[in-house]
Amino acid sequence: MASMADLLLNNRSRTFFSENFVLLCTQRAYSGGAHRHPVPLVFEGASAMEFYDVIKTRRSVRRFLKKAIPVDVLDRVLEAAGVAPSGGDRQPWRFVVVKDKQKKQRIARACYGQDFVAEAPVVLVCCSIKCSSGYEPWEDEAGRRDAVIATDHLILAARNEGLGTCWVGALHDKQVKEIVNVPGNVSYT
Repeated sequence: MASMADLLLNNRSRTFFSENFVLLCTQRAYSGGAHRHPVPLVFEGASAMEFYDVIKTRRSVRRFLKKAIPVDVLDRVLEAAGVAPSGGDRQPWRFVVVKDKQKKQRIARACYGQDFVAEAPVVLVCCSIKCSSGYEPWEDEAGRRDAVIATDHLILAARNEGLGTCWVGALHDKQVKEIVNVPGNVSYT
């Protein structure tokens, strides 16, 4: 069986990954406050250096193999985004998973013709729900800021799984929203 690193290639035709990056929690505790997610206190099976390897070896990938990403791998990547911190633990983001070839092609055109987008096995569209932080200068941008943090968690989790990603910010917002049926009160991040 091929490893996840074999599924995607980066734009330098090399694959960087850590095969044995597994964190096993022996204890769990709650960090206090409104945080609902258990926080591991002790990690076994991985060192801090492996974590930094994930960060240091992340690359923007624009060439992909034509292989599907297993559902369990995609679920873990999305779960990593779901546990990202957010103001007041609101988690004002939604990820739209796009696997349909025609929709991916339309999204690529809406991204100023960046055709590599359509070649990815999965396109994840991150959307933020507008919400106020009540603090200056972020006032109405709190949801977008939190969605960016979740997206970064997702990208690093994908790297940990041996997958490549490319954060695409050049796009026609209204077109992408229409393609993936994003409601009007939700914005693309």
